[in-house]
Amino acid sequence: MKTQLMLLFYLLMLTPFAFTQEYQYEVTTLIPQDAHIIDDGLTIDESGVIYGSYWGIWQGTPGTHILRYYPNGSYDTLATGLLRPNGLSYFNGKILAANSGNGQLFSIDTDGSKEVIAQISGGISHAVPVPGTDSLVITGWSQSRLYGMNALGDVTPMPTSTLFNGGVGAAFDLQGRLYIGNFNDGKILKLENGELEVFAELGGGIGFITYSDNAILATNHIDKKVYRLPVDGSEIEVIAGSGEAIMQDGIGEEASFVSPNGIVSTPSGDTIYVSEFESKSLRMIIRTAVTADEENTGAISSAGAIVYPLPSSGHISIENVDLSKIKQGIVRDSNGRVIRKLASSSFQNDVINLSDLPNGHYTLSLFDQNDLPIANLSFNIMK
Repeated sequence: MKTQLMLLFYLLMLTPFAFTQEYQYEVTTLIPQDAHIIDDGLTIDESGVIYGSYWGIWQGTPGTHILRYYPNGSYDTLATGLLRPNGLSYFNGKILAANSGNGQLFSIDTDGSKEVIAQISGGISHAVPVPGTDSLVITGWSQSRLYGMNALGDVTPMPTSTLFNGGVGAAFDLQGRLYIGNFNDGKILKLENGELEVFAELGGGIGFITYSDNAILATNHIDKKVYRLPVDGSEIEVIAGSGEAIMQDGIGEEASFVSPNGIVSTPSGDTIYVSEFESKSLRMIIRTAVTADEENTGAISSAGAIVYPLPSSGHISIENVDLSKIKQGIVRDSNGRVIRKLASSSFQNDVINLSDLPNGHYTLSLFDQNDLPIANLSFNIMK
């Protein structure tokens, strides 16, 4: 009994001092306004290539293509001949594109060839893979219901609910729970063990949602903000957007969006991509850790770390970090998988050699001697 009480005492003593990492989110523009080439659903493949749909002009010219944006900043058209393409997913090496104009679900190969794998009357918004299976869940915005599609291509309507109100984006978390974003009333629903409930309410105009790093990320057309909603039910956070309807880069709520719509993230949550519906542009949000300023204990300031060149051939340099204080660096790929652990000796030179890594998007997390994060850096390798 004495041992148990002592253990409880130490746990209680340690709890108030538990370290909670804080982050800042910096918004930049990758594709400028009025390019008229991307405005809706987004997805990402394992090499860091971003795919975006062009839905078109509201009550005007319909969009017909899927854009492909590469880690080196170039972009091209993956496929044409669609009718108001909406939500996208990456599945088994192909792009799933919901053709909202006529209810077709396309499977698109990397060479641009496409085939219709499902047809649902009334239009569809998004198709997302069910984790660990070859099945899909499909959202129908105008019907306000879900559909299931098995590996054989059979489509079955799922039980409807009065909670569905223009469901557009959908995402699964790591526990297999399904989340659906209602465009009409701004509610995010959660489906777990057959039970549907309201997970959060953000006000009408939710664009798309995605899952990464234990949270649902959501865009909102009306209040022009990007949200992070932890799946454990803890506090909802506005990670970017002032609410003012302009395109302005910056950090957190200093940045502004016209109409944030599509959203996709690396699994680690360090890089997030957002499409703008009205301005037809592509924005990027980089998450970096903030640390205590050593000269002013308790004050929080940006780590300020910079990695260059971008893109890189595999040899990168880091500025604004005391490299002598780094104990370890962890390199993750675009899917959040740890692919390299760098010892402190790797940071003794001005240049870090990662040239053996293939082309793609990566994040480098730096930790100090106490295993506390110093910074998260995003970079692309393009040889």
